Amino acid sequence: MNKHFDKFAHVFLYAALVIGAIGVYLSRFNSQRQFTVVLLLVVFYLIWGFAYHHLKGDANKKLMIEYLIIAVIALLASFFVLLI
Repeated sequence: MNKHFDKFAHVFLYAALVIGAIGVYLSRFNSQRQFTVVLLLVVFYLIWGFAYHHLKGDANKKLMIEYLIIAVIALLASFFVLLI
C-alpha cells in the first residue's frame, strides 16, 4: 500500500504543477496574475509537502525547513522576474 500511496501522491503533485504551469502560460500577458499563480503553487507545494511527509511519518524539522527555503526561493525568483 505504501508504494500505491507514493505513486498517487507524486502523480497528484505533478498534475498540480502542470496545471500551475498552464496557469502561468495562460496568464503570460499579466504578470500580477502569473505571480498569483506562482504564489498558489508555492502554498500548494508547502501544504502537500508537509502533509505527505507527515502521513509517511518521516517529517522532521530539517525537512520542513528545506521545504520553506525552496518555497522562499521560488517566491523571490518569481517576484523579481514578474513584478520588478
